[in-house]
Amino acid sequence: MKLEGERKKQAGNVVHWSYGTLWGAVHGALHERVPLTGKLFGVGFGLGLFLIGDELAVPLLRLAPPPQKVPAKSHLSALAAHIVYGTTAEGTYRLVRRALA
Repeated sequence: MKLEGERKKQAGNVVHWSYGTLWGAVHGALHERVPLTGKLFGVGFGLGLFLIGDELAVPLLRLAPPPQKVPAKSHLSALAAHIVYGTTAEGTYRLVRRALA
């Protein structure tokens, strides 16, 4: 089944938000077991998701063009967004842990 137009956009959003939610849960679950998870206040976490997800997995799955065919501006925007995501995940984790302690 090939999705097009608005349905493709909606499916893309569902996949993107589900992927982000999954990795947020993994971040929280691993935080106490893997001390590296919380280092650099989530910047490394966001950077890892960007490199593994956007730069490697998404092009390999043919969900986006190869990285060399994407403008540098798009890479930088996605990198910034993933760093914000990583720091937000880390900040949220710390707030929840403090509230539950």
